[in-house]
Amino acid sequence: MVSHYCNLRNALAKRRARAWEGSEDALGVSDCVGNLEPGLEADLAVLYLRSTEAITQRTGQAEDFWEMLFPAVMMGDDREACSVRVCGDEALKKG
Repeated sequence: MVSHYCNLRNALAKRRARAWEGSEDALGVSDCVGNLEPGLEADLAVLYLRSTEAITQRTGQAEDFWEMLFPAVMMGDDREACSVRVCGDEALKKG
């Protein structure tokens, strides 16, 4: 189970780099956003992907990160937000 999550995390890191590549340049903000380097700004949300029985069932069948995230996006609600940080400052913390 742990290696499954490590593989998902590695896949996410690779896809995140491709998905974000160039968007900060297009917006003219590459000097302050674009990755998670120290000193840059970021808004982050930590999601609990087992917040409901239906989401738990579907994420258990996921073969990659995007299949794991999809049910949380489509069926999620406030129960799945564990933590939210806006520009590095904690805006929400549960449990």
